[in-house]
Amino acid sequence: MKNPLAHSGSNQRFLLKTVELAFLIIATWFAFIFFSIIISSIQGLRSIMPAGYVFIIGILHIYVFPVLLFVGSPLGAYFWHRKEIAGSMSPDRSHAAIRGFIRWGLAFALIFISIVLFDFPLVSRWSRVVLDDMTTSTVSSNYMFEYLLVRSLGLRVFLSGSFMFWGLFLFFRRTTIMGLVMAMFTMLFLAIFWITVSSFSEFDGGYVLLGALFVLGGYLLMLHLGDLRNKLIGAGQLIPPVAGMRFRWAMLLLVVASAGLVYKQSIQEMYKNKQLVGKWKVKVLERNGSALPATAWMTDDYAWTTVYVDANDELRFCSNPYKFDHGPSFSSQYRLDAEKGQLSITSLRNVGGPIQFRVEGLGTNELKWRGKVGPDEVRMVLAREL
Repeated sequence: MKNPLAHSGSNQRFLLKTVELAFLIIATWFAFIFFSIIISSIQGLRSIMPAGYVFIIGILHIYVFPVLLFVGSPLGAYFWHRKEIAGSMSPDRSHAAIRGFIRWGLAFALIFISIVLFDFPLVSRWSRVVLDDMTTSTVSSNYMFEYLLVRSLGLRVFLSGSFMFWGLFLFFRRTTIMGLVMAMFTMLFLAIFWITVSSFSEFDGGYVLLGALFVLGGYLLMLHLGDLRNKLIGAGQLIPPVAGMRFRWAMLLLVVASAGLVYKQSIQEMYKNKQLVGKWKVKVLERNGSALPATAWMTDDYAWTTVYVDANDELRFCSNPYKFDHGPSFSSQYRLDAEKGQLSITSLRNVGGPIQFRVEGLGTNELKWRGKVGPDEVRMVLAREL
């Protein structure tokens, strides 16, 4: 396997080592994220690790990862290069080991993205209860991609299944080429589709993640260009027979499926434990002791008929009883003190905040809210719909 970046000069070989160590750090970070999220999703471990886990993860993301990437890779390459020149390390074996770890990190990253895509309606910051009441014309470009992923099961299955199988292919050297080729095509399709239906921002973390995966996959595929050409032009098979790997495939599929189920169950538990999460119909809305008529929403944006509460501590008041509409709706962050029955809303448009509501009936399908919105005393009776 000839490396297209390897040259005879010492400087070129040092640069190659620096690049590969940087890729190794990125791939290791992907694998670390996969394992940390799956492990933290296990109920028995979550109760004993929250504070320290969050602290460690935050430190690693903010400080350790950039330092390792920009300082650790050239420093590691320096010592690696010295050992290679001294003859105490085999160039072929060391490069093969590094590239193997990069391949495994990419495999874990693809599998993790597969799980997230399949469970997207649960992890999206726009919950299903909101998107189900939205029409395409009311979805802004910023959320069109999320809207399509939530509403289209076929699209999610295609993307999730593709990333899953190509990630599994990368675990085995005999299927690496096929996994890389198809993973690159799938990532390219996802990137084009994402940019087409959504507004592009160079600071969007999702694009950065996808770009990093594309660079890792592109580099590994570049190392196999000769093998790929021989398999396409010659008599070799692009997908070798995997009959001898049945047990390994079965065990790997079992582990990945278990991780996905644990992750999904964890998200469902998170939603279940949120007593306010869901769609609530406003049965009674009183302002300063007077009930608003049923047709008030047609002319008054503050005549709310529906309240949507997300699991990410965000809620929305909507006056339209038939669909969710961005224009007249009010969105805000909230904090619930279940013991005191106190709901604090950060702010509402043209009203400010914070706004305090006294909540009765937590844990039931009917809630009573009482508080002050601007100069008005507001009382609401809400019934759960979803």
